[in-house]
Amino acid sequence: MAGFIVGSLILTWILCSALNAFVEFAAIRQWLNRGTAFVSMVVGVLLIAGGMVALAVWGFAESSLAKEAVNPHQVTNAVRTSCVLNVLFALGYCAFQLRRFWED
Repeated sequence: MAGFIVGSLILTWILCSALNAFVEFAAIRQWLNRGTAFVSMVVGVLLIAGGMVALAVWGFAESSLAKEAVNPHQVTNAVRTSCVLNVLFALGYCAFQLRRFWED
């Protein structure tokens, strides 16, 4: 269960980093102005967080790892923990990058 939580957090980090790199590249190339880039980053991170919550709720619950769990309470706790950690990480990443991006 811990492997799923850590793996989903790493996937969230990779997706947020890729989004940030794309948005910054588009802003540097002036494909997007700063306001549009700011909104794009916020919307993208919210979509990533929503996707990771959906993965935890629907994907993990149907996985073989969850079906092998002795206690269904363990699966519920792992899903909740994963959802909370992924959303908090995505929002924290977004806040840090947007602050830095906006000041540049």
